[in-house]
Amino acid sequence: MDQTLEIKPVKTSLNRQLIFPFTIILAVVFLFAASVLSRAAEEVEADAQPVAADTTHNYKIMVRAAAVAKLKPTKKGPKPWDILKGKPDPYVIVEINGKVVYISDVQKDTRAPEWFTAPEYWKATPSTAVKIRLRDGDLKRAAGPAAAGWIALHPAVPYWGAKPINDRILKSDTDDDIGEWSGTLADLIKATGGPNKQADILANPNGRAHLKKGGALDGLTIRLIQRPKDFDVKKPPAASASHLGLTAATIERVHRKLKIPWDVGVKGEQTIPDPYYLIYVNGSPVIAGAVNENAFKVAWSRTLPAVDLRDEDLVTIQILDTDVGTKLAEKGRHAILFSWSLSNDAKKKLFDQLAKASTDDEIFRWSGTWAKLRTGGPSISLEGLAKLGPVKVNLGLAALTLRTKSVDLAKAEPRKIEIDTATVSKKARNGLAWDLGRKGAPDLFIRCYVADAGGGWVKIAESPVLKNQTTATFSLKLNHQRLTVGRRVKVVVYDKDLRSDDYIDAVTFDIPEAEGQFTVSSGFVRALKFTVSK
Repeated sequence: MDQTLEIKPVKTSLNRQLIFPFTIILAVVFLFAASVLSRAAEEVEADAQPVAADTTHNYKIMVRAAAVAKLKPTKKGPKPWDILKGKPDPYVIVEINGKVVYISDVQKDTRAPEWFTAPEYWKATPSTAVKIRLRDGDLKRAAGPAAAGWIALHPAVPYWGAKPINDRILKSDTDDDIGEWSGTLADLIKATGGPNKQADILANPNGRAHLKKGGALDGLTIRLIQRPKDFDVKKPPAASASHLGLTAATIERVHRKLKIPWDVGVKGEQTIPDPYYLIYVNGSPVIAGAVNENAFKVAWSRTLPAVDLRDEDLVTIQILDTDVGTKLAEKGRHAILFSWSLSNDAKKKLFDQLAKASTDDEIFRWSGTWAKLRTGGPSISLEGLAKLGPVKVNLGLAALTLRTKSVDLAKAEPRKIEIDTATVSKKARNGLAWDLGRKGAPDLFIRCYVADAGGGWVKIAESPVLKNQTTATFSLKLNHQRLTVGRRVKVVVYDKDLRSDDYIDAVTFDIPEAEGQFTVSSGFVRALKFTVSK
């Protein structure tokens, strides 16, 4: 006992009696508030994730290109799109039955934008309502999330000073509408000429009739993609598949258009690009090459995955240079998550914007049908690829080697897979616990998917929920006729919740030929162990 307690024992005892329960109440209130904030933030994160396609999502709408008028119409007459009479920065929003399912990247300073990505497959009938909107991305839209992240993390700006600035930045929307097309799926089929065909729907009277008046949209090229009617997880897969991927590339020393080094730096390695590649099928990324840091000559040694491809499928090959600006934009997530004045709907919209805020430089892009690509043989050079179809972008690629190999799936070796365990991070993306109670451990469960034709995923299994643990032993057995050597599998890990299941992260892997136990990881899934057997 100290002197104070000896002098006033009764008062000190009374204070302790009052302070202790008051402290307990404050702790409970704090934990509850933290749980609510964590749940709200994770609901935004879960909703921001792409919806995996299944057998009921049988259409995807791919906006391939557009033609924009020279001037934007306003109440005071036609005016330039941007300051100094600049061109617009178009991007696309696709809605199905009133729900936004896709927001494209922004194409800078062009009246003739092109896109090669698309939403996932969605369930659609002839009467399904479809809306396609084009907008002109303003500087605030592109820079807002990154600026908010910089302000939130700057040591000289206190939280109470940064929060109102961030709220104004993140709420701002100064984008101009370019044009809007709305109708039904039946109208879109009629305007494009049918599924798996590509056409400018505004060149067709049936398509132009559904264009909103008063806009500045002169052309809109749509590719309507339909999932194969005979595709069913209970039926055998296609007779053949293809191994597809880049094995080597050589990047030029400077950006071909800007005549400057790829990265910002004084000299040496600081100016050398960090290239990686992506391959899309019908607008969905299906293959990714690892980032090679500080390299002009790149070699990718990863085993090429097997992909189901049809002759009419659109294949896009893209090579990019990882940029530090992408990491800065990612930090803007913190400003959004902890901006209490923003509603969940506003946060969702901002997450969509932030997802498109990548500043990675595009080095090369080629698009064409699989029917053209497969005629190039098992090894295709840059010159050979250019002969198969026009190169859309080449800002510094000197050489590449593309490998293709057909596989007879009837002869492909089947494999059995068992998902053994999954270990997730102890804290969620916002730095708080996953759940309230039991140290905030999540209630884990997994959903397993296998790659299908056309760049989609089909669910083949789901585990039971294992409560209050960051390392869960599932022992989930996958035994399916599509599980063959080289086939791609995706495992999505969730935290079960009363209102909505929180997305934790997804892990993809290609089924190896060798038997044994393997470990993979991705983001907040620290380790996923699975066993392969014959």
